[in-house]
Amino acid sequence: MSSAKTATLMLRLDPAVKRGLQAIAAREHRSLSSMIEVLIRDGCRRHGVIVSAISVAVDQRVAELETPYSQSEQLPSGRFSK
Repeated sequence: MSSAKTATLMLRLDPAVKRGLQAIAAREHRSLSSMIEVLIRDGCRRHGVIVSAISVAVDQRVAELETPYSQSEQLPSGRFSK
């Protein structure tokens, strides 16, 4: 996510939770560590905690791209949504 030096966080998880995280990470083509960081950043954002200005800007842009078009908005392809 960032080229800055990283910190180490040790944690214990229920084995089923770890397997679930590994499954999500595999679907996202991420390492387990990267997937955990993404989920933590998402949780921070949902709770109004700013992790860094760069990640907030990226997260806002991703949210804009994930927001469904309203019925009156034109899709990027030039077609209209249903």
